[in-house]
Amino acid sequence: MARRKRRRIESTKESTSFAVDPFESLSVNDFPALPDPVTATGTGDKYEKILFGRLRVLLDRKGRAGKTVTVICGFEAGRGTAVAQLAQELRRELGTGGTAHDDAVELQGDQREKVAAWLRHRGFTVALG
Repeated sequence: MARRKRRRIESTKESTSFAVDPFESLSVNDFPALPDPVTATGTGDKYEKILFGRLRVLLDRKGRAGKTVTVICGFEAGRGTAVAQLAQELRRELGTGGTAHDDAVELQGDQREKVAAWLRHRGFTVALG
């Protein structure tokens, strides 16, 4: 069976289909100011400055004999007390076990969606991974 010859799409500046820039009329001043990425808003200063940027909520099974663990990482190092308080509230709210390290929180089971919703409700920036 013979192959069909592929037609090329014209993409030069003279071509009218790609010449329109949809972002041409936007300027930097049209966008709202971003919140401070270091602090957690929504609950006041309860969680002090424990963020490094955005929190990542991951699922992990490695080294745990096949047990599933939800890991929340992205905390600023050296904020162990605030991270431990956050972990305690998460464990109580979700009704699950877990532990807090200096820069991460581990919760038993696949709790990614619940954890992400809980953190977003309290003003954290969350990325599921």
